[in-house]
Amino acid sequence: MIKATKWMTIAGIAGIMTFFTTGCDLGDGSSTSELEAQLQEELAQRQAEEEAREAEERAAQERASASSSSSSSSSSTGGGSGGFLWKPVSEGDGKLVILLPGSLRGRVSGCTISGSFGSENGRFTGDTHNGNRPHYRFSRPGASYGSNITVTARTTDGTRTWRIPNGASRNEQ
Repeated sequence: MIKATKWMTIAGIAGIMTFFTTGCDLGDGSSTSELEAQLQEELAQRQAEEEAREAEERAAQERASASSSSSSSSSSTGGGSGGFLWKPVSEGDGKLVILLPGSLRGRVSGCTISGSFGSENGRFTGDTHNGNRPHYRFSRPGASYGSNITVTARTTDGTRTWRIPNGASRNEQ
């Protein structure tokens, strides 16, 4: 049955091709060249519709990309406030990074976190990014430090502390 259908399709296509190439009369006074012109016009219209659909899809993708770019750029800055930020999973290494307020730039000698896990000193990695805030990186993701964590920054004029209720959650203060 499949072979018969295949041969009938091939024969039908061959017949149509012969019909078009010979310029036969369609019986209603129109010729194959008129039919061919109508088919070409319909094809052009469908191509234009397809191009319009593709253009709309590209525009929608560009809008979505621009939207995610603007939201990712604001999140990659570590928050726009310039204040304290507990970032439990950094983009760089997937571990905790703490950004101290920019007002402490050049005045911090160290940053320590403490809680039920004990305590850990952070490693200073710079203060020229994300609003010129001092960055301190730690050895594990924030979630592994548990809850009720104290962050202590030792400054030239004393100490500053922040409480983190849940180490797994981003916290801006």
